[in-house]
Amino acid sequence: MALLLGAVHYMQLEHIDLLVVGLPVATFKQRRWVAALEKKVQGEHQLGNGKRVTIARVKAVAQPTGALMYYGLAYNRVAELRKERRLIVDPGRRTFDWIVSHGMQQVEKRSHSVNRGMFDVLQSISDGISRTTASQYRDYDVIDRALREGKKPVIFQSDYDIAPHLAMALKIPQQAVAEMTRYVGDAADLKNIILVGGAAFFYRKALKAAFPRHMITELKDPIFANVKGFQYAGTAFSKTHHAGVGPELENPEVPHVLPSSAL
Repeated sequence: MALLLGAVHYMQLEHIDLLVVGLPVATFKQRRWVAALEKKVQGEHQLGNGKRVTIARVKAVAQPTGALMYYGLAYNRVAELRKERRLIVDPGRRTFDWIVSHGMQQVEKRSHSVNRGMFDVLQSISDGISRTTASQYRDYDVIDRALREGKKPVIFQSDYDIAPHLAMALKIPQQAVAEMTRYVGDAADLKNIILVGGAAFFYRKALKAAFPRHMITELKDPIFANVKGFQYAGTAFSKTHHAGVGPELENPEVPHVLPSSAL
């Protein structure tokens, strides 16, 4: 809630008609947590310095749902999305999420998430650094930047080679993808595999190794793919709500990915 309200603070609004928030797929599948989150976020909140915000309505969705909607609209693939099966893979900071969609429906038995996100990668490398430097090194942001930029981080005033720690760190995306294949199989029936998420760059190799016969589509600005999709979804949810259509959106038992009216 602290992080969420911090984000709301930067929106500089006193009233929000609809706030779309994301959940890991495994959590989203437990409908009671969806309802609990929506109830907790809805209402009036104190933001500090006398500022308040009222959130009139909240919609929680599975995190990769945003990327799917963003892909359909930004890449002009709406018509294809309606009739094909796709796998959306979303390695994030804390969780590794994926959904299989058939048209606009999430195939729940093949969709899930595991706690094998980028945080585990950074922690693995920081543990290695701590052992070799006899310290308690925990500057995860420095490691993250080094991995993304392909540069050596400066640790104790010297360039530090993290290459010896990569073998152990790379096991994490391998474990995550291996768990995903237990649900997805060989993906022979899937038209496309879409990779998004802030950790996409580090999980790409493991994903390609698991699905060598598929082309992997990596979205531009993968870090923002979900949130951009949430914006599209929020607009669609608002329109259907005010128009009094799309009752399936109000039924938490219906496993939907997107409202068909949104597209």
